[in-house]
Amino acid sequence: MTSKKIVKPGTSWLEVLERAQHAVLAAWEGPNKSLLNLIGGQWREPGRPRMLLSPIDGTPLGPYPMIDLDAAKEAVSLSAAEAGEWGKTGIAERKRRVAACVAQLRHHRELLALLLVWEIGKPYVQALTSVDRCIGGVEWYTENIDGMLGDRKPLGLISNVASWNYPMSVLVRSCSCRCCVVTL
Repeated sequence: MTSKKIVKPGTSWLEVLERAQHAVLAAWEGPNKSLLNLIGGQWREPGRPRMLLSPIDGTPLGPYPMIDLDAAKEAVSLSAAEAGEWGKTGIAERKRRVAACVAQLRHHRELLALLLVWEIGKPYVQALTSVDRCIGGVEWYTENIDGMLGDRKPLGLISNVASWNYPMSVLVRSCSCRCCVVTL
């Protein structure tokens, strides 16, 4: 007996992909119309894309960018150069930029959750919780950063590897908000 997959209207992979492409059109404007990498402020297609299959049912999600070693070295070098400029950015401007990012995350909350569902197989309610936890964490840091900094200046960029259980919360909070935090 074969069970039939039931997908709520508006949540099929093709519908979610169309929404994602509409939200960040430039990320798909390469020659192959596949997802690009943002390197040095430009959307690029380095390396060899690899087909990603959804863990839900094996649906092909499309070619995902897999950068090669040279592209990774270049990206790290460009990021290091940008970090120097970011380090000169005052806390008020950092908070303004982070707040703008949070507004976009909130605006695309359901879309981000659906991407987590299709890409890593996270149940929908848990995916929404991941997005909400991410937004809440970034907001908390933004609201409390002044007291945490005291008279110290913020450092540059800080990042880490995201876990499966909280990919957005861990990674986005590190990249979007801890740019305001001094880590000893």
